[in-house]
Amino acid sequence: MRFWLVPLLGLSVTLFIQQGGLGGGGFGGGGSSIATAPDGDPVAQTHILTPGDRGEWPIQAKEGETIIVSADSEVFDPALEVVDAAGKVLAQNDDVRPGQQNPLLVYRFAAAGTYKVLVKGYKSAAGGQYRFMIRRFAAKDATIGERTAHSTSKSGNGWLRYKFDAGKTIVVAARGATFRPELELIGPTGEPVAPVKEFENPGQSRWLAYRAAASGDYYLRVQSNQSGQSFAITAVAAHEGITSVGGPTIEHTLEPGGFDIWKFKAKAGDIVRAEAKSRSAPVIAQLSQSPKSDEIADPQPATAPFLGLTGDGKDRETVNVLVLKTGEYQISVYHPSGNPSHYSLAVSSGAKPLDAMEVNSSLALGRADFWIFEGQKGQIVRLEALSTQFDTFLELDDFNGSSLAQNDDGAGDRNAGLTLQLPSSGLFLVQVSSRGGGGSGSYTLKRSTAEVHPLLENVRGDGTLGSGGVDFWSFSGRAGQTIVLSARSPQFDTVLHLIGPDGSEVAANDDSGDGTDSLITIRLPLSGTYTVRLTGNDGGGQYSIRWIDLDR
Repeated sequence: MRFWLVPLLGLSVTLFIQQGGLGGGGFGGGGSSIATAPDGDPVAQTHILTPGDRGEWPIQAKEGETIIVSADSEVFDPALEVVDAAGKVLAQNDDVRPGQQNPLLVYRFAAAGTYKVLVKGYKSAAGGQYRFMIRRFAAKDATIGERTAHSTSKSGNGWLRYKFDAGKTIVVAARGATFRPELELIGPTGEPVAPVKEFENPGQSRWLAYRAAASGDYYLRVQSNQSGQSFAITAVAAHEGITSVGGPTIEHTLEPGGFDIWKFKAKAGDIVRAEAKSRSAPVIAQLSQSPKSDEIADPQPATAPFLGLTGDGKDRETVNVLVLKTGEYQISVYHPSGNPSHYSLAVSSGAKPLDAMEVNSSLALGRADFWIFEGQKGQIVRLEALSTQFDTFLELDDFNGSSLAQNDDGAGDRNAGLTLQLPSSGLFLVQVSSRGGGGSGSYTLKRSTAEVHPLLENVRGDGTLGSGGVDFWSFSGRAGQTIVLSARSPQFDTVLHLIGPDGSEVAANDDSGDGTDSLITIRLPLSGTYTVRLTGNDGGGQYSIRWIDLDR
């Protein structure tokens, strides 16, 4: 490795960079502290740019060599240019993206020769300390759909160059002869591209899916901890198609190492069920929101676009979701080992209306059934799922994705039952499944308006609470009135919730003192009818409830 220092006017510096090395000097330079630059690994030095001047970083490049350069500063807005020996600008960048003032660029030299990377201040008026970083490597050209064999360099890196189209999902399968390769994909702007999916693939293989946000050259780095390691790469574009909720069943065959994407539109409040079935090699189906053409899919968006509905056991061929955001969605279908597989895909509405007060249906093994009904705020609803063939389980959700209640045996024996005062008006989702996902058979789903027992002042009310159940009582109160509300049971731990005339909870209590009985003392905020919600923490049984007016 050789390096030369050539002083320029002012305090700017010129560094001559040989492939495999970076030399430095001048005001704020790193001198010879950086001796080598492994193929494609970043090498950085810190320098100072005089206002109105420029930093020059000459490069003796080989034909087909690629560089990735950046200049970062906290005191001024730097810009980058790549120029040839005649000063012609070949590439330039000011901000890698809106809101990011530091530049980053990628350039591939078509011919061998002497070039320069220039660092400038915005409008040539700014300056200060900056950090210059460069990566250089020679990438082998590769074609989508073809297998490419290559080997790692002395530094343990092997590079391939692909051309990807914007909006395409690319599946990369990498296999090392004697090692499990690490992969890094660099996009046209020089930024790393995160995989949208890493598939299960043990051994000496990696299998990842990437999404191209822009058209252009993409550079794939294959890394090993040793030099001269042989590897093979196959990159294929995912098959993409269009379907619709309730549309015809799709028949398609996955190619070896293939990845299929089926897009459809859905609106907030839709219950969508997607089922991919294969008679040969079982496939996996996954749902996500389709990214826009100019963005990369976010695997963890700030606000979830849909709610995954439980109850399908270990079946990875079926997806049930509640859509929370109107837009375009996609079902991804693939085989876990990349094997070819013929499959059918059906995308349907996953819920049925619960218009009647009682419906009879049948639950398939390992599945969940979904029902929708409309309710009003403050309405007290009783739901029961009854079956002699399996242990039923109930869950009630709202259409914001919140679970409101769950129950296993609240209707006696192995029958699920729950009672709830609806917190808002709108649509609600009932999920019927088998406890543990291992049962199936016919069942009856009942919906009714729950009974609210009147509770007179200083008159004891008696009741029996089922396991996991809820009982409701009501009394009339006036604003400013001070009362005591109590619940006792020798068989279970009582819990009290007091709900005001406006539907909001005004008080709650689990254990009064050291016991398991409940006691609420409160000055009532409003005049009107108050509702008492009584539940148990540890089962059910007989109980008594009473309220007294302390103002008398």
